[in-house]
Amino acid sequence: MPLGTMAVEHVEPAKTAAAGGVNALVRVVGSSVAGAVGAAVLSSGGAGWTFGIAAGAALLAALFSAVHGNLSRKELA
Repeated sequence: MPLGTMAVEHVEPAKTAAAGGVNALVRVVGSSVAGAVGAAVLSSGGAGWTFGIAAGAALLAALFSAVHGNLSRKELA
């Protein structure tokens, strides 16, 4: 968690708990807002558009895992 480490490293030692708490709060609020916005965008486009986005994401994940798997096997050899 590099951002949490940066938040704690850049404050006085007496304020590290506050910095960690603010970091956690901002992450939770950001995740909640991003989830709500993502759901609103996907639901407004209809089922076909949403399926297309999901299929594209699945294809991208499969491509990434295939390439990463091939690179990992080459490193072991």
